Amino acid sequence: MKDGELGSELEARAAELFGWISSGDMEVRIAARLPPAEAPEAHRLIQSRTLAGKILLAC
Repeated sequence: MKDGELGSELEARAAELFGWISSGDMEVRIAARLPPAEAPEAHRLIQSRTLAGKILLAC
């Protein structure tokens, strides 16, 4: 690939992915939302493999 082609391809694929999410064709399962101060707990949850879905750190 030439310089810049990878970035363009990633942007196109990300746009397609977020389009699916926006249209409802793809659902993102969020298993937990934690504040940044609870990052160690988020890491523990990831390692435990007890949740199905994404773990978000959000303010």
